[in-house]
Amino acid sequence: MCADPKLSQLDEDTATAYKAMLSQLSATGAGEVQQDQQGWRAWLQKVCPDQKDQGRGITVCLTNEYSTQLQMLKEGMQRAGGIEIGRASCRERV
Repeated sequence: MCADPKLSQLDEDTATAYKAMLSQLSATGAGEVQQDQQGWRAWLQKVCPDQKDQGRGITVCLTNEYSTQLQMLKEGMQRAGGIEIGRASCRERV
């Protein structure tokens, strides 16, 4: 990841957005987002395996997935009637 500047930046931006989201949630909400993030990381390893031996690296896959996750985290907070609701754990993964 560190070898690719764009991917490295996406990783840093995702970590920043994740921390920002956690800081805005209750302990229960933060716990749910933490579980979601852990699930996403486990899912990421399955969906973006390193396929160098097949002529395909993981950079494109990781870039796409990190971009999607970053967007989810940034949009993850809604304001509804004065109550902030996290949506990040509502996402379904195959």
